[in-house]
Amino acid sequence: QSGSRVALIKISDTRENMFLRRALEVETVRNLATHASSRLIEQLASNLRYQKVAIEAKDLKGFHGFDLAFHALLQDHLGFERVRSATETARLGLDRVRRLLNTRRRLELTLAEHNAIVSALEAHNGDAAAKAMYGHLDAVMAELETFAREKPELFADLNTTGGQEA
Repeated sequence: QSGSRVALIKISDTRENMFLRRALEVETVRNLATHASSRLIEQLASNLRYQKVAIEAKDLKGFHGFDLAFHALLQDHLGFERVRSATETARLGLDRVRRLLNTRRRLELTLAEHNAIVSALEAHNGDAAAKAMYGHLDAVMAELETFAREKPELFADLNTTGGQEA
């Protein structure tokens, strides 16, 4: 029997994937806001209720699934398959490291951030929706950067800036 090794996380990949997600998802909500249907708002509101229940039940895995579904709903309503595919690819590149942040605090912050996005969409305010999405994804990245500094043994290239300030 030989031991198994877990590959270290490349922070440069994390930064690049988040850059892509921010670019794509910020523009997704900016575009959707101008014509956000009541059906989209209802679906997002339902998803937010499920997120809240998952937090209350301390169901981290369930919350993660509802978080993914929230972002997928936005992509579904945008209707651009290549954008959806690129967003999904960037998100998949972040999944492993995002799961490291599955704390009650982060989940509650995510729910509040998602609520701000939905409120802006409901108001048909593209700039507010874009700002809310940017803030949401930026907050996650900031927490990832802090986590990486606290647990450098999990990261392969922590001392590279990858276009970010060190």
